[in-house]
Amino acid sequence: MSLTTQAPRSRLGKSVRGLRGRGKASRGKAKNNSKIAAAPPSASPSAAPELQLRPRGAVLILRSAVVDPPATLVMGTDKHENDHLLTQATDRVVFFHVDDLPSAHVYLQLEPGQGVRDVTRTLLHDAAQLCKANSAQGNKLANVAVLYTPGSNLRKTRHMKAGEVGFVSERDVRKIVVAKRDDSVVDRLTSTRRKVVSGRAEREKQQRARERQRQKTESKLARRKHRREEQQEQAAHEELLELAFDLWVVPPGKGEAEGCSTVTGAPEDVADTLGELKNLLHPDS
Repeated sequence: MSLTTQAPRSRLGKSVRGLRGRGKASRGKAKNNSKIAAAPPSASPSAAPELQLRPRGAVLILRSAVVDPPATLVMGTDKHENDHLLTQATDRVVFFHVDDLPSAHVYLQLEPGQGVRDVTRTLLHDAAQLCKANSAQGNKLANVAVLYTPGSNLRKTRHMKAGEVGFVSERDVRKIVVAKRDDSVVDRLTSTRRKVVSGRAEREKQQRARERQRQKTESKLARRKHRREEQQEQAAHEELLELAFDLWVVPPGKGEAEGCSTVTGAPEDVADTLGELKNLLHPDS
């Protein structure tokens, strides 16, 4: 069987320090207090969980609070990211996918020492609802079957397309049926969603942004240079005309069409200039 995809800080406790008093007794008390070990580090309840699956590009992280501590759910953002996550799947994660329909690849991270049998029914329901909600077809159907299996039971062959996945053993594949979409569950999970981007993807994103900015700057400078060259060429033509025929050329004013410059000077010079222009424009006339 093969399935297809669908594009969807710790804080240290304070150490006890002895107070330095006067006299021998105070010094002895301070010495004893200095030997008290620092309190062990305690993890903050809001600290980000350590991911068992490392993204190549970006993944979506969601938290389910139906268990304590809250469970972590991981979803790939596209079929290529799903293939990358597949290569890291072990017994530490449980894989979810809608049966016989394209859907997101959802991974449930297990706590140390846990197995598939230790996952509670409510947590399975959360993961299945998330999987169904991220299936374009499955989201509209009733009584959708969602398959789940340990990450170590997944396999990928070179003949499979991007996003497709198979199983090593069908006996280790379990099924949960979702009668209908539960918006309260989906909304609760979606409210915890955050995007985790790998350092490589972030660097590539910054590099693309710098490249776009460079191209934009070069295009702007090229337009300025072209406009400046046109202005210099126009000024040179006007200067040549004034020197050759003792005329003054007034450029077109604001709102006037180009080529409507005003030529002033002695009548004979203006006539000669117009004759020259006529010969240039109509040599056969």
